[in-house]
Amino acid sequence: VKKLIKIANGRVLGILLVVVLVSILGHLDGNSPTTYLIVIPAMAPLCKKLNIRISTIMMVCTATITVMNLVPWGGVLNRQSITLAMDSNELWHMYLPLQICGLVCCVGLAVIMARVEVKRGAGKIDVVDEAAAKLLRPKLLWYNVLLTVVVFVLLFTTKLPNYFIFMLGCVFALVVNFPDPKEQEARLAAHAPKAISLVATVLAAGVM
Repeated sequence: VKKLIKIANGRVLGILLVVVLVSILGHLDGNSPTTYLIVIPAMAPLCKKLNIRISTIMMVCTATITVMNLVPWGGVLNRQSITLAMDSNELWHMYLPLQICGLVCCVGLAVIMARVEVKRGAGKIDVVDEAAAKLLRPKLLWYNVLLTVVVFVLLFTTKLPNYFIFMLGCVFALVVNFPDPKEQEARLAAHAPKAISLVATVLAAGVM
């Protein structure tokens, strides 16, 4: 996100395109709440400084999430594949042209909303988020890239359950990036408190 914001350099259109791109990357797990937790906290302070309405960010982010919901391991396609009694990956291949078209439309929406925001007076300003800078792990960049690649390779090439692969990736990410258990707890509390409580509730319901 930091790299993309630097490239955008305070341009309103650039910022909204960053929202689209980060929403695409953030929603590769097919989970909407986590995508919002990635995009909104990262972009909200910058957008306030640039006088971009948070509702515009939400609009562009939600539009992108709607299109990205068609990933084969997401809830939408899984429910459809169960109903149609067919493989979710096969169903996704049918939806892929529509998904690509939808992403193009999301870029178009970003362009239109950027013009609207510029007319409202949104402008250029340099912002440095010191709190976020403290959490950066530049020395672990390639480890994190490799871990992400491994997770997606496992998703596409093995029959392991998606939840198992994502949970394993999460464990390795937390243990290496934040060895201190207190730091791990703080990161989880900062980014996914609702998701954690939801998981606990679902597990409890399953046991019951």
